[in-house]
Formats: sequence, C-alpha cells, structure tokens
Amino acid sequence: MEISISNRKLFLAIFLDMLLAGVGHMYIHRVKRGIIILLSAISIGIIINLIIAYPFSLIAAVAFWLWQIYDLKQIVKNENKQSFVNAATMHSDSELENTCIKCGNSNPDGSAFCNKCGFVLR
Repeated sequence: MEISISNRKLFLAIFLDMLLAGVGHMYIHRVKRGIIILLSAISIGIIINLIIAYPFSLIAAVAFWLWQIYDLKQIVKNENKQSFVNAATMHSDSELENTCIKCGNSNPDGSAFCNKCGFVLR
C-alpha cells in the first residue's frame, strides 16, 4: 500500500527545490523527474543568460522555479489522493462502518454502539 506524503515532507521538498532545482522531486522518490528538472534548469539557465538580457533572464528563472514548485505540489496531491483511494478500496463499506475505531472490535451490521466497549459507531 502506498503511504501518503505528509505536509512536513512536502514543505521540506519545496525547501530543497528552492535550494537546487529538482532535489525536492528526488526527495519524494521521483528521481528521474528530479534529474530531468535539474538538467533542464541548468540548460535553460545557460541558454537564457546567453540570449536574453539580465532583468528578463531573472523573470524566466523565477517562472521556471515557480513551475517546479507547482509541479511538486501537484505530484504530492495526486499521490495522496491515490493513496486514499487505495486505502478505501481495501476495506468494504460494512467493515468501515461496523468496526470500532476505539477498540477495533467487529460489530454486526446495523449496530449503533460497539458490543465490546460501548463506543458510538456512527
């Protein structure tokens, strides 16, 4: 089962991406994508600095930097969504509704309270 990526891990990945392009992607185990972003950032940086004057090259660099952070957030959002869907499909509806979250006891269908500890099921 996939594990969702926490906000703490996301913020660290964004911080790493701010330091060096692509490293945040590598941190969340998207190594190939991270390497491609890193090499793209180097290539784009060299090409833009040769072709475009300073203030405009800085704008292009900031745009690329913002794009990679947006891309990182989208990847994490999609992985967390997929992780949630996978976890939900592993359990049937009756198991989710009739299993006590306090003690883990499996209760009969239609039960409002846990037969073991008395905790409210719904």
